[in-house]
Amino acid sequence: WACLPEYFLNPVKMKGELGQYFPFVLVIVLVVMSRVCASIWQGVKSGKITWSRNRISHLLESDKVSRRQLALIRLGIGIWELYIILQRVLKGTIPEQYCYGLGDQKSCIPYGGVWLFSTFTVWCWTGQALYFTVTGILGLSLIPTNSTSYKPVVFCLRVTYEVMLTQAIVVSTVVWIVLTPILEKFMSQCRTEGDIKGLCTQLALSYRIMWSPAGLTMHTMNAVMMLLELYLNKMPLQEHHWPFPVLLMFAYACFSTVFHYHHGVWYYFFMDASKPGALLGYPGCLAVALYAYHYFGRLQQHYARQPNSAPKQNIQTTLSATTRTSTRTTSRGRQSKKTDTEAVSSKEDNLKG
Repeated sequence: WACLPEYFLNPVKMKGELGQYFPFVLVIVLVVMSRVCASIWQGVKSGKITWSRNRISHLLESDKVSRRQLALIRLGIGIWELYIILQRVLKGTIPEQYCYGLGDQKSCIPYGGVWLFSTFTVWCWTGQALYFTVTGILGLSLIPTNSTSYKPVVFCLRVTYEVMLTQAIVVSTVVWIVLTPILEKFMSQCRTEGDIKGLCTQLALSYRIMWSPAGLTMHTMNAVMMLLELYLNKMPLQEHHWPFPVLLMFAYACFSTVFHYHHGVWYYFFMDASKPGALLGYPGCLAVALYAYHYFGRLQQHYARQPNSAPKQNIQTTLSATTRTSTRTTSRGRQSKKTDTEAVSSKEDNLKG
């Protein structure tokens, strides 16, 4: 929104700053956001988006483990994720700078420290850490599971869970299916053809970041932890909550545009509105988010409809009862057959007499 007024007042300047495809990207974003806002308004108006249906038991209990075990798992994950991000932030910036572009279009910024919070990966990792930490503390508290006083808190945490699960899938998918293969391709060319206008020097930093222990953890374990949470908790993904994950993507799109306007850097090349790839990048990420949300929602519904398997003792009891019934039926059949045979013999004796 900081860019929009100046864009309409001085479109030539802003098109040069943000890229020639920025008007098309802007149309895509505004159309999607109008649909998102309309869906949220319809959900609130119809009562499908409300916190009145949320219970603290939905958040704190599990069918797989006890409440205490679930809380300890969540708290352990939350503390571990907070430790990783705080460790990286407190280390400060590294000597190398993160650069984007070539020649006169090249722009550089520090990398590390608080600058990490300008990446979408760290946004999502921090959101996960806060969710796991808060839910873990609530699970260990003395709040009764039948309490009805925490509906707004449960609703906010539930939406946070839905958003973080979806974005964890988006981050891992985009990194390992899009970014990593392209980066590997360029690095292999750099090894054979040498540095091209300093591009290989820039890519070397991205390559080290991607394959560092922290990079591998944030781009892999984020999805693993959220899928574990999906398996353990009792909160099915609400069909009418799909706009909330999109809101976070919209927020980062606005942030990255303003960030680029002030610093000249895009962290993700498919968001660069000066290249036609942006026309596929924005809708592509949106499609991955929506597909992931609806896929895991339907997967939960499928398994929720499956009948629970009976305990082993009940199965044995049922089998024993069935066996006894079959035995009784067989015995009765034999006795009935014997009686019929005796009756026939008696009739034959009477006829002979």
